[in-house]
Amino acid sequence: MLGQGHGAEIDRHAMVLRLNNSPNKGHEADVGAKTTVSLINGWRLHWCGERPTCPCWPYGIDVALMAYVWEPFMLEDIKLCRSMHPNALILAVDKELEVLANRIAREYTARRFEALKDLEEKKRMLAERQKVKLNFSTGLLGVALSLGLCQRLSLYGFNRNASQHHFWESATRHEIPDHDYQSEADFYAELAMGSSSLGRYWPLPPTRFVE
Repeated sequence: MLGQGHGAEIDRHAMVLRLNNSPNKGHEADVGAKTTVSLINGWRLHWCGERPTCPCWPYGIDVALMAYVWEPFMLEDIKLCRSMHPNALILAVDKELEVLANRIAREYTARRFEALKDLEEKKRMLAERQKVKLNFSTGLLGVALSLGLCQRLSLYGFNRNASQHHFWESATRHEIPDHDYQSEADFYAELAMGSSSLGRYWPLPPTRFVE
C-alpha cells in the first residue's frame, strides 16, 4: 500500500476498520488518517494491557476497539483496559463471528487441498497443516465482520502476496503457522469476483480490491 497514494480515498469511506493497531501516522497519504473501528487480536490486547497506560488506542480514545480473545487472561486484559479508559468503547468479538471466520478458513483450506493435483504438493500441505491447529487471521476476521456491517466493501492491501500481511513491512519477519494465508487470499479474490460460496447463505456486499 505504501507509495500508492490512497489515503484521501480511504478517508472518504463511511467507516474505516484497521487491524492490530497498524501504524498510520506518517503514512496518511497512503493509508489515510481516519479510523472508525480498530480490531486487534488477544495477544496485541495483552501487550497493551501489560503497559502502564494501556496504549490500545493509537488512533484516539473515540475509536471503537474490538478484541478477539480466546484465553481467560485476555478477558482480564479487557477489564484492565476498561478501568484505565472508562469512557472508551471496547468490545469482545462474539462467538457467532468467530464461528463464521473459522468456517471460512476451514472451507477454503479444504478446497485448496482438494484442488492440488500434484501428490507431493498435497503431502507437503497435509504435513504443514498437521503441525498446528488451523486458525483464521485477524485480517479474515475483519473481513467477516465488515461483510455484516457494510453495504459496499473496499479491501486495501488484501490482494498482496499471500505470504506478506503487514503494509508497513517490506519483508515479513515471520509467518504465523496456524494461518493458511493462501486460502484466505483465495477467499478475498472470490469476494471481489462476487463468486464466494458464502453467497449461498446470504447476500454479500459488492467488494473491490484496491492495489
